[in-house]
Amino acid sequence: PLLFAGDLSHDKGVQVLLDAYTQLNCPPPLLLAGRSHESWNFPPGARWLGEVPHATVVELFHSARAVVVPSVWSDPCPTVVLEAMAGGRPVVAAASGGIVDMVLDGRTGFLVPPGESAALAAALAALLDKPELAEEFGVAGRDRARDFTVSAVVPRVEAMYADAVRRGGR
Repeated sequence: PLLFAGDLSHDKGVQVLLDAYTQLNCPPPLLLAGRSHESWNFPPGARWLGEVPHATVVELFHSARAVVVPSVWSDPCPTVVLEAMAGGRPVVAAASGGIVDMVLDGRTGFLVPPGESAALAAALAALLDKPELAEEFGVAGRDRARDFTVSAVVPRVEAMYADAVRRGGR
């Protein structure tokens, strides 16, 4: 399946995803996991799972052909991107906020303009048509996710603070 995990809201691009999904020819199921305070018109093949335990979301990552993160707002650091990549899944996401720092376009997934369902559909179709590319992105994503672990990030943050102190806070 294709997987969306997170709050089902307009900010997270759920309508963009649903519109893109309807543009795909013979798509796999689309699973949406997360809470929702809005009502959605799910097209055939799309299924809302509701809120599910984190362990279930991790299992869903492992079975997904791709994880879709279509945020239309500048999400600074969507954890779902890192979790998907750590799980070896390709990510198709909106090129906004911190997503552009995580997903390497054409290497760990595809980035598309936020809010553009046709571009999202095209990227999903490209990935679905080439399973070997999805596998390649998944492997590269797993390697990329290591750059965002605590053991990788903390030394970089400490070095920035040390540099700021050396320069007298200027």
